[in-house]
Amino acid sequence: MNETPDVDALCQEAKSCLRQSCLDEAKALFARVLDVDEEHAESHEGMAAACFHEKDYPAAIGHFERLAILRPLDARPLINLGAVYNRQKEFDKAVAVLRKGVGKDSRSSEAFYNLGIAYRNLEQRSMATTAYCEALRLNPDMSEAHVNLANVYVEMGSHRKAIEHYNLALKLKPGMQRAEAGLERAEQAIEASKAEISPFGRLVDSGENNRGTVATGAGRVLSSVERAKDRARIGDLANEIHESA
Repeated sequence: MNETPDVDALCQEAKSCLRQSCLDEAKALFARVLDVDEEHAESHEGMAAACFHEKDYPAAIGHFERLAILRPLDARPLINLGAVYNRQKEFDKAVAVLRKGVGKDSRSSEAFYNLGIAYRNLEQRSMATTAYCEALRLNPDMSEAHVNLANVYVEMGSHRKAIEHYNLALKLKPGMQRAEAGLERAEQAIEASKAEISPFGRLVDSGENNRGTVATGAGRVLSSVERAKDRARIGDLANEIHESA
């Protein structure tokens, strides 16, 4: 008579193989556990992780979905499911499942980080920036979130904000190539925009459409009320120039 295997011991052995990146051995051991107990949550979780690392995303989705049923109060299966949908470029599905995950755990920086990825790829950039900012509020040390947020700011034309977050990423992770490359592009974009702005004033066009708009000679004598209005306008202009400087 065959003895029933110790599923918990098998699961621990499988997890050890998974940590050592022995994916085939880990999957075989998890499968043995699930043959005995198809509702063994830890084995579904481990099998999903092994499939994810092998890029077998459909299989990973199946195990994460089963795990979400077995652990209805746990947000992690839904958050991980959202990450897999992002890998499959099914960004609408990722948003839907990640919003459910946030509903179960609003303190998960990973949930908001994954939401940022999904929203950016759906070209909902304001939603992406909100998601990344929330991820960074919960975990300011996420260097990848700083870089991804900076990339969205570049797409929105907010290059100074982008530079701020590229620098924060480099402070957390010196030598980070994505941050260095993004920082260089953002700084070049700012320099290019400065070059497009002429430092010189423009003369009033004396063409046919502007005849009569420029006074010649001494002009007419202004009243005291008109002079006061002119002084006020000049004062306002001076204040604006001062504030700009």
